[in-house]
Amino acid sequence: MLEILMPELDDAPEILARFEHSLYSMAKWEAKFHLPFYETVSEMTLPQTQEYVRMMCVNEDQIPNFTRRF
Repeated sequence: MLEILMPELDDAPEILARFEHSLYSMAKWEAKFHLPFYETVSEMTLPQTQEYVRMMCVNEDQIPNFTRRF
């Protein structure tokens, strides 16, 4: 598991986001994009990559805060 701590910044609160690369997150990505993950990973578009980062986030309540600041 990867943990990223983003400190408090101006009016944004501190964020601790946890990410886990798993078969579950890959399956969610494949279901959304109708593409095989491993055959596409080297050619992913920016929106596809951003979506996979969202799908790897374990604490989903932090996704909106994290993606706004990332």
